[in-house]
Amino acid sequence: MVLIFALPSWLFLTYIIFSALCVAIFELSRLHIDHRYNVFYRVKLYRILINILREKEVDGKLSGASYMLISVLLLYYKVNIHTFVLAFLIAGWADSAASIIGHAYGTTPILGKKTIQGSMAFFITALLICIVYDMFISPKMINNKLIGCLIVTLAELISSKVALDDNLLVPVTVALTYTIV
Repeated sequence: MVLIFALPSWLFLTYIIFSALCVAIFELSRLHIDHRYNVFYRVKLYRILINILREKEVDGKLSGASYMLISVLLLYYKVNIHTFVLAFLIAGWADSAASIIGHAYGTTPILGKKTIQGSMAFFITALLICIVYDMFISPKMINNKLIGCLIVTLAELISSKVALDDNLLVPVTVALTYTIV
């Protein structure tokens, strides 16, 4: 995300489009090559991907990287730069915190595989990001931090039930919430 501040907008957009094309090529090859006969995929790539991809992604769905790039392309021209950066900071850090804490300490399920502990980790991380962002980067941009973080946490919580990947739903929800609130 630092690139968005360091590069001219046309160069950043070129970088995003190039990344999207690389991910699209990877996804198409991953989803459409007959892997039973492809030794490289079966032996090398699959061993790496099985540790990175979620179960549904291994079974033929788009990866989180694809959804993240779709959300970047959706939001780049639609929101201001600070909302854009905040959306992807929260999507990257809070979602990772929720996953790590939820898997390690999650004992109380709420919705499907989502746990109270993971959702609390998401909320606290998102709130910390908003506070730090407000203090150092964009003072007075985020008026209602608690309400915004609560809305985004609920969106992440229901992402599995509404059949939308959280890598798409979280950044879009952050952008909408902090544009409206």
